[in-house]
Amino acid sequence: MELHGTPTSRMSRRQIARILSTVLTDRVAVARLTCRDVVSLGRHPYSGIVGRLRPRDYAVIDESLAAVGAGSLAEAFIGELSDGQRQRVMVARALAQEPSILLLDEPTSFLDPPGRIALLGMLREVCMARDIAVVVCSHDIEAVMRYTDILWVAGRGTDVTIGAPEDLARNGCLEEAFLTEGINFDLHTLTFWESGEGRPAATVIGAGVDADLARHTLTRSGYRAVDEPGDAVLSIGVTDGGWTVDDRVLPTLSQLHDHLVARHGQDGHRA
Repeated sequence: MELHGTPTSRMSRRQIARILSTVLTDRVAVARLTCRDVVSLGRHPYSGIVGRLRPRDYAVIDESLAAVGAGSLAEAFIGELSDGQRQRVMVARALAQEPSILLLDEPTSFLDPPGRIALLGMLREVCMARDIAVVVCSHDIEAVMRYTDILWVAGRGTDVTIGAPEDLARNGCLEEAFLTEGINFDLHTLTFWESGEGRPAATVIGAGVDADLARHTLTRSGYRAVDEPGDAVLSIGVTDGGWTVDDRVLPTLSQLHDHLVARHGQDGHRA
């Protein structure tokens, strides 16, 4: 392995730490450290044997906390933070090393959906502002694809395919890499879905958010959404008053779901 053209075997740990920093999935074991204390650990490549911090180090610590939006957490104890806050502080610790490469292993593992998107968006902003190469190892492919410039996709063998996420989606690489029976990759949304094979087909007539939500309700109710009305056993229309199906107007998606579930068995036998 080389860093900037130099084999790591010829580099000291301090030299490596000034180029490469990491954020791993391990939890911080010392709950009574403040966030500032944790971030200060990132200055170890510069602080000497005794670990003494100078004014320049304190400035970098504050800048790193601010960069991840955690400046207000500086004096909070790391053990009292939410998962999202803790992960931001750990990124700040890595930034305090002033690296040119930031490597993160499954950074979104413990985060809820908004937290995952917020973290990845923050990483992209930091990457661009500081001219850092951010390398993320993740199975959260759907979220990562929204922010990454280059994907390295490891297949089932030893091959690795590299390219822009949209190119790898278009040429079938992503679907092939994650090939699972009954699961398809949707090029329109860049997400994975059940294929719906064997389910009765239904179509939604209309456009906009209400039509999209009706298609989601269809899938959740055991149907397969199709675009052509001729392929469908039923059609759902979108109106100002709700959703029309079987000559009924259903004002809520909950009622639409209940209606679809009630007739699903009959349509399943007919499909």
